[in-house]
Amino acid sequence: MKLRVSILAAAAALCTSPAWAALTVSGGATKNVVCSAGVCTATAKRAVLNSNDLHNLIEAGDVTLQSGPKAQDIEILAVISWANTHHLTLDSYRGIKVTKHIDVGNFGNAGLTVTTNDGGSGGIFYIAPRAKVDIESMAASLVINGATYQVALDIPTLIVDIAANPTGHFALGVDYDAGPDGTYQGDAITEFFTGTFEGLGHRISRLSVDGRSGGAGQHNGMFYGVGGGPISNLHLINADIRAGQNAGAGGLAGLCFTEVFNVEVTGRVSGETGSQVGGLCGVADNGSITSSHTSGAVAGTGNSGDERDVGGLVGLNDATIQNSSSSAKVTGAKGWTAGGLVGSNAGAIQTSFATGAIVAGNNGVAGGLVGSSAGQDASVQNSYATGAAFGGTGSTVGGLIGLNNGPVSDSYASGAVASGSGNAVGGLVGDDLGGSDLTDTYWDITTSGQSHGVGNNGYPGVMGLTTEQFQTGLPVGFDPSIWAENPAINNGLPYLTANPQ
Repeated sequence: MKLRVSILAAAAALCTSPAWAALTVSGGATKNVVCSAGVCTATAKRAVLNSNDLHNLIEAGDVTLQSGPKAQDIEILAVISWANTHHLTLDSYRGIKVTKHIDVGNFGNAGLTVTTNDGGSGGIFYIAPRAKVDIESMAASLVINGATYQVALDIPTLIVDIAANPTGHFALGVDYDAGPDGTYQGDAITEFFTGTFEGLGHRISRLSVDGRSGGAGQHNGMFYGVGGGPISNLHLINADIRAGQNAGAGGLAGLCFTEVFNVEVTGRVSGETGSQVGGLCGVADNGSITSSHTSGAVAGTGNSGDERDVGGLVGLNDATIQNSSSSAKVTGAKGWTAGGLVGSNAGAIQTSFATGAIVAGNNGVAGGLVGSSAGQDASVQNSYATGAAFGGTGSTVGGLIGLNNGPVSDSYASGAVASGSGNAVGGLVGDDLGGSDLTDTYWDITTSGQSHGVGNNGYPGVMGLTTEQFQTGLPVGFDPSIWAENPAINNGLPYLTANPQ
């Protein structure tokens, strides 16, 4: 798992910036590409296949694009479409990045084959925001890295297909508006899914799930739970997910025990007493979340129960989160643990950030990035929070982490921090349980309203800076290959080059 996580991190960094070497399909003139018998191969690090030239080739027959070890990656920078039964193969030495529309059409057994890491490593199939791959016929062929995918065009078909084969490979072929489906009671897909799902960059709009009538302990989202192959390249827009008591509630799934890559959720997610509630996943364990993002509102309601965790991305995390973010407003009632990205963290958070406001009720915990971070493997590295964090009477509140008992490095907080009486409050950490390794960590004295970085004590490795000091250069210890500053990005404060706002 650690090897796979490192590969995902490298691929995510690659796919968020222009490749230094690639075979690109664009409007430019074809160069450094040799085509013979339907196979076009790059002959140099930077190679271009003109999109009109590709269109003419695929109108005539099947076409294969090969990056080879010189170009390594394939980038689609122009629209590709064809109106016949021919087949396009993208065969990459490393990764494939799609930034424009690929339309396979609605012609029977037309098809697309995608192959990554054909000789190389660290590459994945990445579909950029607002790009997508349309496959309008369920009879069309889709093969990704040797696996044949079953294509569905709507949620009702997915429900039937996955119920028949919960370990299979599935893809969404077009955008889908789930509003006319009404509200699903429990989950849209009630099986615990252990297969692979490829969204192909598509949007599922207005998905509504209400699990409150199913009794306590029901996990709710588009999926009840996912635990097999990756869930990739999907956008859930204006979702409305509501769970009852003692549940896992997330826009994607109540339970995420797998790799989640490039998934976006916007809308509203809520859970009642005793639940783990996240914009993406209620509970994330034994897997990874990479290049995924949430916005909207995430809420935990009800004032009793033993475990009450609510986070913009994940409620309870024991996975690795990388290159991800949330701008969701996060609220927790009395006694809840609330975090801008994660409610309670026992995993690793790297190169991620949160910008939404966090509000915890009386006797709660609130953190701009993480509510509570504790456990043998709990860590935060190269991450930040800019949202305001507030707590009621008797709460623990920190600009980055509310209650901490884990290592934190190369991270900062700049949001306002405040709460009622009788609390532990700090610009960076509200309460540190002792023994934590806090290295090269900072908070903004100007915007936080706090003179102490850690509410319960002074700690080495924690330093307050004014906003002006933040904006005039990277803080000491911040790696310039990971961090940068630009007046037009993040109000001039440090941002992550592989995960910019």
